[in-house]
Amino acid sequence: MINNGTNNENNPWANPSDEIDKPGSNNGNVENSADFLSMLSLLGETSSTQGGRIIPEIDLVKQELEKQYESQRKNTINKMTSRMAPSTADISVNVSPVLPGIVLFLRMGNTLYISPFLFYNRNIVLDIDEVQYYIGSTNLRQNSPRVPASYINKHLFNSLENELRNRHGQDVKIINIGGEVINMDSIIDVKDQEQMVKRIKDVMILSWETSFMTQLLRAAAENDKVDHISRTQLTGDIKLRLVDINSNNTAGFGHHSTNHSR
Repeated sequence: MINNGTNNENNPWANPSDEIDKPGSNNGNVENSADFLSMLSLLGETSSTQGGRIIPEIDLVKQELEKQYESQRKNTINKMTSRMAPSTADISVNVSPVLPGIVLFLRMGNTLYISPFLFYNRNIVLDIDEVQYYIGSTNLRQNSPRVPASYINKHLFNSLENELRNRHGQDVKIINIGGEVINMDSIIDVKDQEQMVKRIKDVMILSWETSFMTQLLRAAAENDKVDHISRTQLTGDIKLRLVDINSNNTAGFGHHSTNHSR
């Protein structure tokens, strides 16, 4: 059974952002509450979004993805397209403290396929790593900002898997089929925010479909229960779909790899 629910109260993985208490949600005037002075004292503390972790376009990208995938699920002509439409969720600050992100996920039976996308622009303050090197016999150290792509790492996947298991059950099998950091500063040939959002959405859809179909292709080749004729037919269908995806790749992100299958 495939879980294609959108992020609502019936979704087993609602948006993490929906669970955050909003100021004033206690139906009282926050200025009159006993905690108001304590809240004011937080103004001097370091914010979890300091350095611009919040990028306005990301919410718009998520909305456009949900619209397209909802339409895709209703496609009764192409069953493959309909069945592979994932759900979306924000990647919480607990999982990715520095870069904001969106994870695409699809549950089929007891298996959860996931592909996280992180976003970076020049306004985000990256972690500083100490780089050690030698000149002759002299040991030198230099501080350098971390490379954005390095945030797609084992720690991210482990944290994401832990959060997913808390929501879907500890016995769910999780398969990471992708992972990508999208550098929004590299998108220089767009006229406005709407084009920026469409470009990023196209990149994410292309990456998901390519990675998911590659995973299906690999699974079909390894599954002894799939007979030779069915495996050949499935392989042909998937390869044709991959050709179709690549031929319609108008995203313009040629420098990004879309196959991160694990």
